[in-house]
Amino acid sequence: MVSRLTNNALKKILEGGENPDKPILQILSTRKIPAQSSTSVDRWRLQISDGDSYQPCMVATQLNNKISSGEIEPYAIICLDKYVCNVIQGRKIIIIIQMSLVEAGSLVGGVIGSPASLDMKKVDGAPNATGRPPQQPSNSMMGGASAPPAMNRPGAAGSGAFYNSSATTVDPPKPYHMSSGGSSGSGYNSAPTQGGWGAKPSNPYGNRPVTSAISPNRDPHPISSLTPYQNKWTIRVRATSKPQVRNYSNSRGAGKLMSVEFVDKSGEIRATAFNEAADKFGPMIEADKVYFVSKARVKPANKQYSSVKNDYELFLQEESVIEEDTNSGTTDLPRLQFSFTPIDQLSALPKDTLVDVIGVCKTAADVVNITTKTSNRQVSKRDLELVDMTGTVVSMTLWGTEAEEFDGSSNPVLAVKGARLSDFGGCSMSVLNSSIMQVNPDIPDAFRLRGWFDNDGKTANTVSISGQRSSGGMSTSWLSTSQVRDLNLGHGDKPDYFSVKGFVSFFKKENCLYQACAKPECNKKVTESSMGYHCEKCNQTSPSFKWRLMLQSCIVDWSGSLWFTCFQDQAEVLLKRKADEIGELRDKPEQAAEYDQIFSDATFGEFTFRLRAKMEMYNDEQRLKVMCVEAIPVDHAQNAKRLIQEVQDLLART
Repeated sequence: MVSRLTNNALKKILEGGENPDKPILQILSTRKIPAQSSTSVDRWRLQISDGDSYQPCMVATQLNNKISSGEIEPYAIICLDKYVCNVIQGRKIIIIIQMSLVEAGSLVGGVIGSPASLDMKKVDGAPNATGRPPQQPSNSMMGGASAPPAMNRPGAAGSGAFYNSSATTVDPPKPYHMSSGGSSGSGYNSAPTQGGWGAKPSNPYGNRPVTSAISPNRDPHPISSLTPYQNKWTIRVRATSKPQVRNYSNSRGAGKLMSVEFVDKSGEIRATAFNEAADKFGPMIEADKVYFVSKARVKPANKQYSSVKNDYELFLQEESVIEEDTNSGTTDLPRLQFSFTPIDQLSALPKDTLVDVIGVCKTAADVVNITTKTSNRQVSKRDLELVDMTGTVVSMTLWGTEAEEFDGSSNPVLAVKGARLSDFGGCSMSVLNSSIMQVNPDIPDAFRLRGWFDNDGKTANTVSISGQRSSGGMSTSWLSTSQVRDLNLGHGDKPDYFSVKGFVSFFKKENCLYQACAKPECNKKVTESSMGYHCEKCNQTSPSFKWRLMLQSCIVDWSGSLWFTCFQDQAEVLLKRKADEIGELRDKPEQAAEYDQIFSDATFGEFTFRLRAKMEMYNDEQRLKVMCVEAIPVDHAQNAKRLIQEVQDLLART
């Protein structure tokens, strides 16, 4: 039995009056519009029918695979789950954003009803220009049947500007089929109201008039109605945080970047600006204030850098407009929206997933400075341990100013939006530049967590998914040197990380230094010539160089020994001297005794090492390569606390 179509659905949509709730329509024909450039994508144009009329429409690019795969074919019956109706150079065009297949075209087998062409003249009350039913599908389309109605082509009579390849100006669409949303309380963990796609959304901004100069005669659009197929809209939103303008450098050059999240009752969206636009809008936007935003570009969201629950994001340009809503009634908009994941579920999620987490800061390590591999610059980091009511502990890393200014002495509740998961040392998290962290937020989840921790959680037995913690922020499993071999570490697809406490029994001081490029960001070995010191990586010759350490050492503990390699920063910690000082002594024969004394004084120093183990090929043989990630002098008080905790954990499991 052929599915029933929604009568007069197309006319109702184009007239803009009653908007059908998920109308059922038929596909009469499909046509591919090739991409105009290498950076654009193909588009699809359909001829759709409600049994009474037929009309061309466009399909959102995210639905391309439904058509190219053959799921959506001529004669197929579909349901328009979500759509908008735009005016493109005087002609109303339906754009399908979401659709689902009701009945396959092969089962329908023909055109339903006798649909006539519906154009804007007929919608406006004038007689139909053609009034004739569409032709039957041709053999080329359905193997023996006649052709579906011919699509107007560029240059054809009556095709209109819609079919031209030139740029068009799109009038603001009515936000058809968008959930009106809803929020209660502060907006945390509150689900949108399910009003259905069929009804017109209620105004999520209240009934008061909009007095902003941006949009004096038009109500703002809800965030959920924004699509890349609109260019005239205004949204009224709350900024969830103060954006920070930061510098970046990559293979394409250097620049500035700013990002901020906006929220209204219908949803949330991320906005990004670069360079001049970042300098313009970064200082202007304040946390928790309400703004009118317009003239920004809507594009598909890059989920790698955003945990915002929206398929699109805003790209702010210099001509974009952001104006503060100075009206007193700004309490109608929700604040920052979280979607918390319990800590005990984090280990089941893939690496690099962006998550929202809330927990009590159980411990906070001291700030340490590390040198990044990519830019060779010093950055500050601080490792924390978060625990929630599941009794599970996870390690989380803060960076830069946030790490330096954080105070965890009072065990604050932390709510983090958009932390990135890592498999470093088990399961851990890192707070990114795009993440938002609130300390002791005024939300019900934080109150419940605080009550639990103060009453029971502080003394409760917990399980860590990040390994045990040592001083200095280490977050890996503790092993002896013999266990490293017994457990066959490093034989998996990923490297293994672990911590060892031991003494350095021997240094290979021969060939522990090399001459490197003088540039701060480059550590490539240089070759000496009559012109100076040449770096192949930078393809430059310099009159000077810098010394770099690559030191092979041996750790001993109660169970055995283990060889490892450490580079500049960790080698300087073990030797307690800078690489340049050691290099100057090595090249002076008269100071050879002082050079040897450096290594003698450093022998049998006691450290806590964080190590990385991975099997690598060397001369066609597999060898276990152990590298030192971090070396910290032993804090015996902290080490005793760790041992006591391990004993308590063992007793709790027996």
